[in-house]
Amino acid sequence: RNIQKSVVSKAVKDKMRSLSCVTHPHFDQTVQEIAQEGGKVGADWVQDKIRSGFAFQAICWERNFIPKLIWQTGDATTNVEEGLHANINLDGIACTILGGIAKGRHFDTMKENSLTTYESIGITPSYNRRTLAEYSTRNLKRKSSAARKTLLSQDKKIHEHNSKLQKAQMDVDIAEARLRNHQNAQSSSDIIQKANAVLDKAQKSYRKTYSTGVRLINTGTGKARITFPPLFRSGSSSH
Repeated sequence: RNIQKSVVSKAVKDKMRSLSCVTHPHFDQTVQEIAQEGGKVGADWVQDKIRSGFAFQAICWERNFIPKLIWQTGDATTNVEEGLHANINLDGIACTILGGIAKGRHFDTMKENSLTTYESIGITPSYNRRTLAEYSTRNLKRKSSAARKTLLSQDKKIHEHNSKLQKAQMDVDIAEARLRNHQNAQSSSDIIQKANAVLDKAQKSYRKTYSTGVRLINTGTGKARITFPPLFRSGSSSH
């Protein structure tokens, strides 16, 4: 929300958003670029995060000590924390230290009782509000669904690659057959040279498609298999 309202270029905003991640290859460099390219707004944004003492650690997993599994299953927004913050403010503000401790303990006790009641007999504190357990479960389901969509998308790429590789192999076979026919018919050197060029182009296309397939190994759900036909079936590539 604050990034969207910042008066900086889209490129700087993208760099700001990139800091919210599990790992970042150039975290410190990106922070410097935001301060330099974002002018006073960018520099103030960076300094505000540094002064807080926790902001950068809170948005990038590799800069804190939270176990990775907990980080990944946690909510991607601060909605839960904001809701709890608003809720506890209903019990009073500007308390003394002792009063704040007592109110906080009472709040925690009531929350624990509400959760216990929900887990034992299924009664929620209200019709609209959900428990943290429900938020966590929903978050896990969403991430599981997103991961499955990614795997299915990779399966689709594997099937498309297999079709492309099969076509590339057929193009090589056809080019090789034509070259042999011209050689057997003792065609002119120009015709044979053109046939060689067509074969060379087909083989280069095959190699490129083949290399793309190698990068797809160990991707997808495991149901889609990458097929690798022999590189050049007839072996007449020494033209």
